[in-house]
Amino acid sequence: MSRAARLLVALIFFSGAFCSLPRPASAQQKPKLKPLHIALANHSVTMTAIYVAKQLGIYENYGFDARVLVLEPRAAIAALLTEDLHFYTAIGSTGRAALRGVPVRVGLVALNRPDFML
Repeated sequence: MSRAARLLVALIFFSGAFCSLPRPASAQQKPKLKPLHIALANHSVTMTAIYVAKQLGIYENYGFDARVLVLEPRAAIAALLTEDLHFYTAIGSTGRAALRGVPVRVGLVALNRPDFML
């Protein structure tokens, strides 16, 4: 095989290998994120995990466009019932609403003690 033929074979091989490389991440289409509305009763240190997860992009990694809102309890429960809100972090208000027959559930309590003392 002549030198020119070997160069041509090498050129074809490397051009094929180059074309098969994945596109850069900026050129790839990102999947559409599903909206996720999370309401807090107030800004407090106990809600730090929600803000940190948003800043680190954890919600986006799982396909959600998280929007963190601060809502008054009655408005939040009403938004849960109309499905405009997906999660509400105030377990006291949610638990009282459930005891009154409102179809809501407390799914997670992240503290093993109250975050206040007398």
